[in-house]
Amino acid sequence: MSTPARLQRGLLGLAALALGCSPAHSSGPASSPPGDPVAPAHSASRDTSHDACDDTPARIAVTLDNGLTVSIEQSLAARATVRLEVPVGSLDASRELAHLAEHLVSDAIGADDSTVGVRAIGAHSSATTLKHRTVYTLGGPPEEVLRLAWLLRKGISNPSFGADVVDTARKVVAREAEFRAKNIPAQFHAWTWEAVLRGDQLVSSVLHPLEPPSASVDEVHTFLRAYYAPAGAELRVTSPYPPRRLRDDIVALFSDWRADTGSRKSTGPTLRLPDGTVRMCIEGLGERSLLLLAVPPDPSMDLEELESLATLLSMSATTRLETAVGHDAVVEMAGLSVDDESLPTPVWLFIATLRGDHPWERLQGVGRTFVSAIWSIDRDALIQVAAEKWFGRASGTRCGDPPPRPALEQVARSPLPPPPTPRTVILVRGADACTSTPS
Repeated sequence: MSTPARLQRGLLGLAALALGCSPAHSSGPASSPPGDPVAPAHSASRDTSHDACDDTPARIAVTLDNGLTVSIEQSLAARATVRLEVPVGSLDASRELAHLAEHLVSDAIGADDSTVGVRAIGAHSSATTLKHRTVYTLGGPPEEVLRLAWLLRKGISNPSFGADVVDTARKVVAREAEFRAKNIPAQFHAWTWEAVLRGDQLVSSVLHPLEPPSASVDEVHTFLRAYYAPAGAELRVTSPYPPRRLRDDIVALFSDWRADTGSRKSTGPTLRLPDGTVRMCIEGLGERSLLLLAVPPDPSMDLEELESLATLLSMSATTRLETAVGHDAVVEMAGLSVDDESLPTPVWLFIATLRGDHPWERLQGVGRTFVSAIWSIDRDALIQVAAEKWFGRASGTRCGDPPPRPALEQVARSPLPPPPTPRTVILVRGADACTSTPS
């Protein structure tokens, strides 16, 4: 059965959709483009009378026979959102291939200029490539929630692209890399961090993130057929409507999404955190030098505590590090973040940008003082971390009583954690440092 035929079968129920709202609250049928048999004939009618805490569940979750996990949730926001997460990201294949595929599929989702296209119904689409996921999001008027789901389904149904389309996407990816390099201070750190986890430094000590992707059309199609499949993917639909009113139509729309059984996923890179010091060079860095320190955190701290502590320590990290290094270097930026996506356990990342191209030995010296320089933790900091954790959980409580207030007086008496020890120190300079002199 062809893809349009399968989609049409899944959409047969949309024409007679009845959500139980009075005509006064309905936007009426949405128009369909001539000759398009798969366009949904009606949009959902808005019903905001449902209380998320009554006997009707505010969220429905189901796993389809094809392996797709579907979550339909009622939201107080006056917009509808359809979000699909595909379980492949920049660390599961080559960086350029995952990102190139994201642009191609995103363009296919938003390319429809007909009367039911993304722009025609006042909606928007976006996409992003994460460490182990690629996320596609469509948002728009709540009465168009089913049409948004249909547009997303149609966009991922036939991932086949010609050479000219792939070539255009390559150029877009390269331009985006140039923009990010100029406008996102920590972008070079991110590129370097992922490269070290993949072990790229074992192949070449110089990274070239600004070059257009070199993946062939056949490689792109093989990648899409293997990884863009329902098994392991997650679909989340949020709107003002009770989930039970959308469940059958959403399930019908995505239940016949099938994997290409003839395609096999390639073995991705083995991710590991190396011990000791790693020297890397990267094109486009200019007259700057970078430091990245990977530090395993205290296993007794949960993710909320790690993130709160990282936020506190980053507030004046640049000033503290600059004071510690004195006249040896000018610190443009320093901070601390938590990477809880790349590896099985979270890792603290201490990152810094120094003005000028510094010799390896000087960078190594700054790295030795980095953690102790910004590790300024007192009793008030520990209390704030505990309070932030409680605030986050309390504000996320939708029904019932919020969690009890933490015993802050006990937190104030707890011992101060000592500065952690870095496991990996990554020193980064411009491309010329790895191709000219050894200094």
